[in-house]
Amino acid sequence: MKRNSKPFAFINLFAGIGGFHHALNSLGGECVMAFEINETCRKVFRIKLPAIILKKTCNGSFGQSVSI
Repeated sequence: MKRNSKPFAFINLFAGIGGFHHALNSLGGECVMAFEINETCRKVFRIKLPAIILKKTCNGSFGQSVSI
């Protein structure tokens, strides 16, 4: 297993346009995955953070269905 070189990793739920991502990234975190259902926000997030895995829903992302 590859060891993370950052102090912590996080999953960005309700990613919006990436504000939470930038805040945690500035504290040394590494975003490993993001979720956003709103198509407009997804487009902006994809432009600003193209390297981040961005999904529309959590279902199946963790080997099982996740519901809230």
